Amino acid sequence: MKKYISMFKTHLLVAIEYRSNVIGKLVLQLVGLASVGILFISIFANQKEIAGLSLNDTFYYYLLIPIIGMITGIGMAEPIGDEIREGVLSNHLLKPQHIWLQYITRWLAAKVSTLLVILPIYVVIGLTAYLLIPGINFVPLILFSLPLAITAYFLNMFIDLAFAWLAFWLDTLWWVQHLKLFLFGIFAGASFPLDFFPATLRKIADFLPFKFFYYVPIQYALQKSNVNNLTRDLLTITIWFVVVYLAALFLWRKGINKYEAFGN
Repeated sequence: MKKYISMFKTHLLVAIEYRSNVIGKLVLQLVGLASVGILFISIFANQKEIAGLSLNDTFYYYLLIPIIGMITGIGMAEPIGDEIREGVLSNHLLKPQHIWLQYITRWLAAKVSTLLVILPIYVVIGLTAYLLIPGINFVPLILFSLPLAITAYFLNMFIDLAFAWLAFWLDTLWWVQHLKLFLFGIFAGASFPLDFFPATLRKIADFLPFKFFYYVPIQYALQKSNVNNLTRDLLTITIWFVVVYLAALFLWRKGINKYEAFGN
């Protein structure tokens, strides 16, 4: 365990060096948030609610998207895929460490570094929103949404691992991030609340696990989901986690048996 703690500290220090990239992404998110705010002000000009959401609910929803995404988001498939394609994986295999734990430790360090940089900024943004948007209650966010988002992060991590092991058969995984952005935009509620969807599309979104990466945690923050549903949601995430883990394990075992690396 000590070697993984040491590895975590090393990766954390490296990740913090790139904090300017994190802040740049945050600025872009806030610009997008402002654009969405202007759009919904015009939409709500002639009506009080849309699909059960008021203008204040909608503002709060989009304010929470980057906050929840800061926790649940991850992009490890493509970098790992590059290491497999370039033979860097061989160096990791030679070390007396579990290869999966090496990658998990690295990306946990990256996540912690992101939180250390962005969290203080969001505290200021949250306090400002609390003063400007009536009815905001941060207690459900802290008690239910954030723990649920942390649980969903580990599910998302193993989804990325499953995608990453496809690199044993594919030349590049650049499309994975684009596919995830597409799926998250539609089925996770990252672009629009699932409440706005037609019935058929909503049924598909309810079946898939992507809703846990944005929509479901935000529903608890908005107090639109009853706390009694928390056990059900955590159980559903656990079931999906087992399914994804088994898929990732299957792909890893099949892929590592055919893996070959040449040169230095």
